[in-house]
Amino acid sequence: MISPEAGPWLPASLAGKIPSRAGGFMRVMAAVAGACAVLVVAGCSSTVGGSGGPETSQTPSSAKLTKDQLWDPCSLPDSVIAATGADPGTKNTNPIFRERADWKLCRWTAKGSDGPSGHFMLVSSTTNTLDDFRRNTYFHDFRDVKVKGRDALQFYLGSAKPSKQCELAFDTSQGVISVNIDKFIDSETATDPCAMAVPAAEKIVDSLPR
Repeated sequence: MISPEAGPWLPASLAGKIPSRAGGFMRVMAAVAGACAVLVVAGCSSTVGGSGGPETSQTPSSAKLTKDQLWDPCSLPDSVIAATGADPGTKNTNPIFRERADWKLCRWTAKGSDGPSGHFMLVSSTTNTLDDFRRNTYFHDFRDVKVKGRDALQFYLGSAKPSKQCELAFDTSQGVISVNIDKFIDSETATDPCAMAVPAAEKIVDSLPR
């Protein structure tokens, strides 16, 4: 189960401490603060349905892994990151400022990808299962999709309407690996974040373990 302790995010109280804009710092802190709530707010006591159909019982290999056995998202080649539209030079190997026992994460930034605005791309691996993701009430509108022939779970995050975040999760032998697109907090476009997440995942999927 994805619990407040298990989640990779910082305390949600950070959301009230975002400073006024100073370069890109406000965007970075706002993105981190927004991500904080992804697992912290989830009580995991109820199941969220979606367009992906009924929930199925799964026993993925990730449930048996330790953090050392998880795939490292920061190992993605710069050429792959550039192909997604993100800037390899913005690579952040510690996007939440602290280590988590069951997650590995890496983040990049893409400027000008959303009209005058942009987005963050967070790639992660975790020992949590896809069933844990489905039980997290912060995630919604689940869809079972194919990305270049591979099964993936697609969903939106948060309560914003329209949502600014979309994620695709893949069950692999080295953990559940996710590609998350988070539009900049100041984005005023109607661009569906999944319209950015799916192409990004298509560029990344060939580099993921099976």
